[in-house]
Amino acid sequence: MRTCVLWACGLFIMAGFMTPAFGYETYSVNFKGKEQLVHYDLYLPKSSTSEKLPVLICVGGLPIIDGKYVHSDATECSGEAWETFADTHGLAILGLGFLFDETQWKGNKSYQHPKAWSGKALMEILNKLAISDNLDPNNLYLFGISAGAQFSVRFAFYQPDAVKAVAAHAAGGYDKPKKKINTRFLITVGSEDNKDISRVDWAKFFVERATKLGIYVKPVLVYGLGHSQSDLQNELSRDFFRQVMSGEL
Repeated sequence: MRTCVLWACGLFIMAGFMTPAFGYETYSVNFKGKEQLVHYDLYLPKSSTSEKLPVLICVGGLPIIDGKYVHSDATECSGEAWETFADTHGLAILGLGFLFDETQWKGNKSYQHPKAWSGKALMEILNKLAISDNLDPNNLYLFGISAGAQFSVRFAFYQPDAVKAVAAHAAGGYDKPKKKINTRFLITVGSEDNKDISRVDWAKFFVERATKLGIYVKPVLVYGLGHSQSDLQNELSRDFFRQVMSGEL
């Protein structure tokens, strides 16, 4: 697949629908009298030179089974390539699985909006794991797909001092950035992923406004890709995180 800078090529976005997560650790928060259950899965590097482990947080899309939303996969950044990346760079991988509640969408209260409840849930999970597994809640990298990309970008503005970089793929919407933050962003889209939602326009919206504020954004178009995650985007994400961690970006 070929890639190019978004604003130079005209843009379209991608995102993946994940299989549901079962059997992982769970964490519950109460939001307006209703239990919100978060699935999570933790991978720890084989070795690390850090006293506190930086954390790569991965959030997938909105899986549907038999016409119903189910929890998104908590192991989005799993497999040999991601584990090798974590081992090489000495960082933990925390996968999150959320359940989409359509009744919360209209008021920006669903998990894609961290200020409602999901951001609080993540911070509580991180603080818990900081004690048990030596994670650093102030050294975070986020990887998001589709709805998970929405969460990841918004979480960076929710916790700008903690989030160092975000790789967001196929977000179906963005909030207008209101101030400069030091977080670095990788925004990717597939050229065939602009049918049900104007992901091209949404990505342009974020890239243009973030850039005007002086926020670092690297936009990438992936030709021939629809609404599914690609190995290329995973590779781009790992290289992007590596550059940020090494100080190249």
